[in-house]
Amino acid sequence: LRFGNILTMDTLHIPYDLDTSLSAVSDSSGHLQFYTGGCAIISWNHQVMEGGDSLNYPEPAYDNMSNRYNSICPFKDSYWSHQGILSLPWPGRDSQYAVFHQRVRDSFWPHDLLLTTVDMRPNGGLGRVTSKNHVLYRDSFAHMATAVRHGNGRDWWVVVPTLNSDQFVLYLLDPQGLHGPSYLRQSPLRWSGGYYAFWGHQCAFSPQGDRFARMSGENGLHVYDFDRCTGEFSCPKKVDVPGQERGATGVAFSPSGRFIYVSTTLTLLQYDLGEANLSKGGTLIGEFDGFEAPLATTFYQMMLAPDQKIYMSCTNGAWVLHTIHAPDRKGTACNFRQHDLVLPAQNGFVLPNFPHFRVYDWADSPCDTLGVDVPPGQEGSDGAIGFIEKLSVWPNPAQGQVFIELPDGCGAANSLRVFSATGALVKEVAWLPPGKTYDLDVTLLAEAVYFLVFADEKTVKTVKLVIAR
Repeated sequence: LRFGNILTMDTLHIPYDLDTSLSAVSDSSGHLQFYTGGCAIISWNHQVMEGGDSLNYPEPAYDNMSNRYNSICPFKDSYWSHQGILSLPWPGRDSQYAVFHQRVRDSFWPHDLLLTTVDMRPNGGLGRVTSKNHVLYRDSFAHMATAVRHGNGRDWWVVVPTLNSDQFVLYLLDPQGLHGPSYLRQSPLRWSGGYYAFWGHQCAFSPQGDRFARMSGENGLHVYDFDRCTGEFSCPKKVDVPGQERGATGVAFSPSGRFIYVSTTLTLLQYDLGEANLSKGGTLIGEFDGFEAPLATTFYQMMLAPDQKIYMSCTNGAWVLHTIHAPDRKGTACNFRQHDLVLPAQNGFVLPNFPHFRVYDWADSPCDTLGVDVPPGQEGSDGAIGFIEKLSVWPNPAQGQVFIELPDGCGAANSLRVFSATGALVKEVAWLPPGKTYDLDVTLLAEAVYFLVFADEKTVKTVKLVIAR
């Protein structure tokens, strides 16, 4: 509970163990609706919701404590899937929610992506599970599932990376239903499945929704650009992180999206996306200091909270969380404090798996067509960076030629796509030379309003262009 700038906590005893998987959702007013550890849907009164039992049933789940497979959930009430469950409000459907969850069938790895739906209106507001364990897709998945809001400010892109491949499974959730899957190939960044790629990893979108990162001990740090209009990933980059082979890892973006934080069990590093070459290495922010509470508080998953701080869990059950207090400051000025937040109860391994709910419409983009705008007071929250912000486009309105000048310093990933007002792609330029003037021929385009969408290694910028003759 947060009152002003004062964070207070309290405890509530519930008859469930929630230590290895956790998803929760609240309504627009912040009132808890339900939560789940992957074995049952629990309503806000802390009772199993009507129809909410036997999540992921009947396939066997691996019980790590007994080293065997059981037809019930391991750890009593928490499924062995550290980032494999996600709950989203269904766009345009009042009080209805979609729960995406992964099911383990015959190994450590998830093989099923499932959908369960919840309607909170029945039973006096306690809710009802309206469909359960619907198989969306069967493949070998990494224990990862996340989402980002569509550029229209309403719908959701749901992203589930596969295992031992370079592919993502992508769905679009909108008022009409669930659309997909799209099977996106992201060569050459193959995601291999060693032990720590099984559970000791994490993925995250930037708070602006324009970047996606995932991290594991076997695979290192992978970073992509993401287009919230089209659902496309681009510009894949791989970074080998020092110490990544030590075990569990985590990843999170700073509020502006400029910095990526990577944990490697014993170390925390900061990578600056404003640098041209991430492979030059990150800045060491902190090393595990040996603290125990009661077990070693080594570093694991991270989550950017609404207070603009990043909180980090431990790889063991502990009474503390680590905190990055100023994550948009460069280097050790980010103020990383180990075992900083003392909890009133022992936390398991993970943090709740939330998307960034405060990602809104992509203003002036081709898909910003629904009139959904950033709420008052949040207008400056996108924090986008990049040399491409300094580009010049003239004349505008134009007739036959448009001149585009980019400053020095832009990376080789500079690109341009021209969209009509209806969102149709009408022209594309794969690379624009930095520090020079590019001549864009629009002679064959009809008189109308168009959107020039530029992208470099750091951000995306949209310019409205009028062609009038």
